Amino acid sequence: MTTTGAPSPNFEIPPVAASIFSKFIAAEYAYFTPKGDPLTWPVTPYWYPRRRVLAIATGLAYPNKADYPKLNPNVSLYFSDPTSSGMDSPPAVLVHAKAIVLDEDIQENTDRYVRELREKFGAAKIGLNPISVKLLDFYLPRLWVEMTPYRLLIYPSAGGDPEVFGEPISETPLKSARNGGTPSLEPEEARALQETVAKFGEAVVTIEGIDGFPMMSRSAVSYDDGWIELAEGMGAGRACLSFHRHTLGGVRFEAYMVRGTVVHDGSRSRFAPQRLVGFFGNGAVFPFSVIPEIASLRRRLKKELAKRDKPMPALRIP
Repeated sequence: MTTTGAPSPNFEIPPVAASIFSKFIAAEYAYFTPKGDPLTWPVTPYWYPRRRVLAIATGLAYPNKADYPKLNPNVSLYFSDPTSSGMDSPPAVLVHAKAIVLDEDIQENTDRYVRELREKFGAAKIGLNPISVKLLDFYLPRLWVEMTPYRLLIYPSAGGDPEVFGEPISETPLKSARNGGTPSLEPEEARALQETVAKFGEAVVTIEGIDGFPMMSRSAVSYDDGWIELAEGMGAGRACLSFHRHTLGGVRFEAYMVRGTVVHDGSRSRFAPQRLVGFFGNGAVFPFSVIPEIASLRRRLKKELAKRDKPMPALRIP
């Protein structure tokens, strides 16, 4: 395991949260663009109890999950989907954290990713072998983001206000806005989003919330004439909705994200979709879902390595 200078949180991690960190195979990871808009994608979380640090890895070919937190280290991890965790109705845990990006040693990062993936997922022990890793040159080179918890919000499984651990809340997370724009997707994008809403039925909503950290909530959603109605309201402003599911022990993700604005008028919240960012996966088994994009990913990887003046890492079983 890579050891870094990342500090430990200045509070004890509650046992229920530590158990969730260890057992969940997916979490939602939120960070800000340079313009301050929140983005959220599903990720595989890694928990290091001795150091009390959480981590995620992202491909060097698509580095903004690491590049953007270098500009603004206020990030969040939301543990809200217990699928394949073996836990029965655990509470949801929202982690506000300070991020440190590990991008100096691409070889060490890549070895760490292969090692950690094979340890976390039984399917990866078979799927990642001395032969297959050579074919995943577009995917395996990694950046790591390590996160020191700053605050935990633990939401009872039956609903209600969260229990707060760590730094106290110094400002209200809720904002009220009656005018946040209107839906502006192209007709084809709007149809695709309507199908996604019907397929998933719920989404993770992210807005800027407490003390400059992303605030996240899982909400039932419905489509209404270009708008997305939210069953759970938590304020307003620039936002994104993320839809995802994972199977095969977490190795496969099907994920979609749309950016826009949440409008909250005191009685209801709704989301104005304004940009369909894209998706990863289409229901096919990994890695076949990315075959059409492999050439593009290889070009982007080559560009990122050149930008960092780094050689291509060896692809191996460490």
